[in-house]
Amino acid sequence: MITLAIETTSGILSCALFKDDALFDKIHIKTDNQQQNLMPTIKELYQKTGINKHDTSLVCVDIGPGAFTALRIGVSTAKTLAHALNVPVIGVSTLDVLYDATLLVNRDKRFDRVSIIDARRSKLFTSIFFADAKKMINLDLTPDEILYFLRESSACIFAGIGIDEYVDQIKDGLLGKEVLFAPKSLCEPDSEKIGIKGIEKFKNGEKTDYHNLVPLYIRNSDNVTRGK
Repeated sequence: MITLAIETTSGILSCALFKDDALFDKIHIKTDNQQQNLMPTIKELYQKTGINKHDTSLVCVDIGPGAFTALRIGVSTAKTLAHALNVPVIGVSTLDVLYDATLLVNRDKRFDRVSIIDARRSKLFTSIFFADAKKMINLDLTPDEILYFLRESSACIFAGIGIDEYVDQIKDGLLGKEVLFAPKSLCEPDSEKIGIKGIEKFKNGEKTDYHNLVPLYIRNSDNVTRGK
């Protein structure tokens, strides 16, 4: 199975090709002009690897949350390719990828796990996966609100993007509890992470008709979908 994975959030343009579960190759660059560069970069990746694009079996794409324009470009491109190649498409939430980063830090089941992304306006896009299997996902919260929801936690692992200014506040708010932070290398947006998660979701029976694939916009002012 050949899988194409696409990542266009946070000033990144990244695309990867997988053979079955293994990364075959990827191109990862920093750019603010994903619209102009994405399709040529995907074409370059196929040429570089010698893989025929018509052998593609699955397309995976980061659906956010993130910058509106960058997400729209990535999702629109994934939908176009899935339609043209007549293959399924998987949308992958950045917050779910960050959850997986917490598992790489420590798999101990006593930890609550928190995925957070700087949403500006002193708020954070957040998903909380509690140790008792309860979860609160796709929320737009202040740091104090996150700390409130974790008030009964004894151990937490955070994985985040752009959260440096909030780290001390989180540590102070959870003083006396065991608090870990995933290193930035595990949290940075990357098509390889999107492909790994997308293939996992596909194997678990998840897929989306390309007509129904949309970016994950959490904030109401950005025409978002409310967290559940």
